[in-house]
Amino acid sequence: MFIVADSGSTKTNWTIMDKGSVIYSFRTNGFNPYFINSATISQEIMHNFPDTINQEKIQNIYFYGAGCSSPQTKQIIFEGCNDVFPGSKITIESDLLGAARAVFFNQRGIIAIMGTGSNTGIYNGETITHQINSLGFALGDEGSGAHLGKLLIINYLHNHLPEDLIKNFHKNYTLSSADIIYSIYKKPSPSKFLASFTPFIIKNKNHPFVKKLIQQSIQELFEKYICQYPDYQNYSLGFVGSVAHSLKSELEDTAQIYRINITKIIKDPIKKLVEYHIETEDKI
Repeated sequence: MFIVADSGSTKTNWTIMDKGSVIYSFRTNGFNPYFINSATISQEIMHNFPDTINQEKIQNIYFYGAGCSSPQTKQIIFEGCNDVFPGSKITIESDLLGAARAVFFNQRGIIAIMGTGSNTGIYNGETITHQINSLGFALGDEGSGAHLGKLLIINYLHNHLPEDLIKNFHKNYTLSSADIIYSIYKKPSPSKFLASFTPFIIKNKNHPFVKKLIQQSIQELFEKYICQYPDYQNYSLGFVGSVAHSLKSELEDTAQIYRINITKIIKDPIKKLVEYHIETEDKI
C-alpha cells in the first residue's frame, strides 16, 4: 500500500493505492514548508486520514510539494509525515518534478506550473536538469494566480481600473484599500490572498483591460523563464495548474508567438502521478 501526494500552497491531494487500485482519496490544506511547520502538517494529516485504513500498512509515500527544493524544506515535510507514518519510506520531491512526471512520464520537455505560484524547468525524463528561480510572489511568480491578482490589485489601488470593472469588483468584494494592504503585509499567506482574486480575473478575462493583464502576465512567464532555456523551441511544453487550465487558449496563443508546441495542459496532476507510480511500483 502506498500514497501519492501533490501539494501546492493552497491544497494537498492525497491518493492511497493498494495493488494497483485507488482505495481512498482525500484533501488537506497546502503544505508549503516556507509557511507551515511539521507539527501542523502531522495534525492536518491525522485530522483527514481515513479511520478505516491502518497507517502501519502504508509502505511508501511519494510527496511532491511547492517549496520542497532544498534539504531543509524537505525535512519539514518529512518530519510532519513521519510523525503519522513512522514505518513508511517517505520520498519528498518538488512539485515541479511531480508536474513533469504527470505530463511527460519518461519523456523530456519543459514543464511549467501555473497555480497559486508559478515555476518552470527542463525535465530529461527522470529529473529536473535546469531551473530558473521563480523568486516567489513578491519578486516573480509570473503567470501565477498570485501574480495576476497582484496586477489587478495594483491597478485597483491606483484607481486605474475602468469604471465598469470597479463596479463589478465591488459587487464581488467588500474590501477597503486598508483591508487589502493589511492582508498583504500583515496576515499569513499573502500569495494565497492575491491568488484569491483569480476567479474574478478568469470570469472577466474577455474584458479588454483584464485581457491585457493576462497577456502581460503570460508573456512575462514566457520571456523571463520559458524562452530563457537553451534550445527551448526544440522541447515540448507542458503546463500544470488551475490557472493554466483556465487560460488554455491564452497560453496556446502565446506559445504560437514564441514558436513552441504545447503538448498538454493538466489542471490537477494527481491522477497522472498515480499512474506514473503504479508503473514504477510494478517495475520494482
